[in-house]
Amino acid sequence: MRKRQQNHIICFILTILLLSMNIQVFAGTVVHVTKMNLNKAIDILTVGGTDTLKATIAPTNATNKAVRWTSSNATIAKVDGNGKVTSLKVGTATITVTTADKALKATCKVTVNPVVHVSKVSLNKTKDILTVGGTDTLKATITPTNATNKAVKWTSSNATIAKVDGNGKVIAVKAGTSTITVSTVDGSKKTTCIVTVSNPIINVTSVSLNKTIGNLTIGETDNLLASVNPTNANNKAVNWTSSNSAIAKVDSLGKVTTIGAGTAIITVTTANGSKKATYTVTVNNKKGYVYNTELQINLKVRSAPNLSGAILGYLYNYNKIEILATIVDSSNNVWDKIIYKNGFAYVSDAYIQRYTTPPANIVSIARVITKQFEVGTSNQVVGDFDNEGLSLGYLQWCIGQSTLQPILNRMDIEYNAEMKSIFGTNYNIMHSMILDTPVNQLKWAKSINNSTKNIINPWYLQFGNLCTNQDFKNIEADAEVYTVKQAMLICDNYKLKSVRGFALAFDIAVQNGSISANAAKIINTALVKTPSITEKNLLVVIANAVADSSTTNSEDVRSRKIAIVNGNGIVHGLMFNLVGLSDSYWR
Repeated sequence: MRKRQQNHIICFILTILLLSMNIQVFAGTVVHVTKMNLNKAIDILTVGGTDTLKATIAPTNATNKAVRWTSSNATIAKVDGNGKVTSLKVGTATITVTTADKALKATCKVTVNPVVHVSKVSLNKTKDILTVGGTDTLKATITPTNATNKAVKWTSSNATIAKVDGNGKVIAVKAGTSTITVSTVDGSKKTTCIVTVSNPIINVTSVSLNKTIGNLTIGETDNLLASVNPTNANNKAVNWTSSNSAIAKVDSLGKVTTIGAGTAIITVTTANGSKKATYTVTVNNKKGYVYNTELQINLKVRSAPNLSGAILGYLYNYNKIEILATIVDSSNNVWDKIIYKNGFAYVSDAYIQRYTTPPANIVSIARVITKQFEVGTSNQVVGDFDNEGLSLGYLQWCIGQSTLQPILNRMDIEYNAEMKSIFGTNYNIMHSMILDTPVNQLKWAKSINNSTKNIINPWYLQFGNLCTNQDFKNIEADAEVYTVKQAMLICDNYKLKSVRGFALAFDIAVQNGSISANAAKIINTALVKTPSITEKNLLVVIANAVADSSTTNSEDVRSRKIAIVNGNGIVHGLMFNLVGLSDSYWR
């Protein structure tokens, strides 16, 4: 028992000793505050404003960092235990912070000013134009400049068109119009900017025309079509001008109207980028030729546009003229003004056939091709093999189609002595035949054929001599205008524009006279079925339609026409490579 008590006493004494030692250790680790600072010594607030002061204790490992905050005038500016200062009224107050350890102090002088309210807000622009994807930053100006609260809010009337962020940055989203509004937090003052958003600007890179050259007569028109590239360019507007409006004028839609003879250049210019394309038009006087079915009557050339005008001379079938003007006299007779023997003269319009023609080089290509098919190197005298009775010359003018009679008549009138010399004792028969009826003319022509449908002598030799006569050749050259007109009727009817198209039409005019009703029906059916058919494919349709509807020699007709379409082929058993043909447009 005694021993247990001794142990308890020893433990108590040891506990006392340990506690004493621990108190001394702890007392030796206290770190006192040596310095304190505030983050600001002066602060300026407006009534109702707040600010939090921050006290910094040194050293940073001070044992007791507790502080106490006080205000010299809490009615002006009060402070809470965390250093948050709240301004209450205009005036000055000193905020003091005191450390619990050592009572060190730091102060901040707080000046409280009155609130300055916003009176107005304005923007650097009231209208803005952007393209989709574009941006712009609007700038708001607060009045007065010393306003207490300059905070603003930004809104868009249609954010799907133009949206705006908190800094006034506008982003264009899609085409349209949106109103951007800036509002002040103080006083809700507002102003707006109307933003118009358009699709991205796509500039014009080029412009082209549906044709670059034209060959017209006075009074004709042509329609030009301008194609602006790229097709989605924003501004496709174009302007049209003429280099000489006295020759050809052009309207705002590209319609060209010819005024006088000469050459003019029509220019189309894009409004965007000033890109240009041109069309050169050659304007000729109206063309015509004499065509009088009354072969015994020649066309009188008069000094005045009436029946009282003096007779200056005569014109004959296929004489070509340029028509300078057309005049109607008091009796409603129509007269054409022409150049005759270096002066002005007048002829009755009733005996004039107007026509248009491709450039001479295009006609020449067609002539050479058809001449190869018609006569090759023969003497150009052909009998009744195609039921036309008699065909003569390099384009095989024939009795059956009544194309030879006007040529023979003109030769007989203008060069009568030569006709008598060529035909000798047969002249009177020839002269009478020329003025006979078409039925009797064909009957006579067939009568001078033998059983193999070849022209018998001496007619064969006489017609051969006629074909080599230069005056007859000149008349033939004039008469070619008849074929050109018939070919142009075909071209106009089917809107053929290429060199190849004219050559085919020319050959049809010579060999077939025209496109028959049956052929036209076949062609029109094809056009209805395929309205967008290319010209080259249309020529194939025309060639076969003419051949299929031909009553004689249909395969001969086909071989000629298809050779023109292809540029080569076998005709009459011979291989032809046709020179000059192309699919280029001449008009």
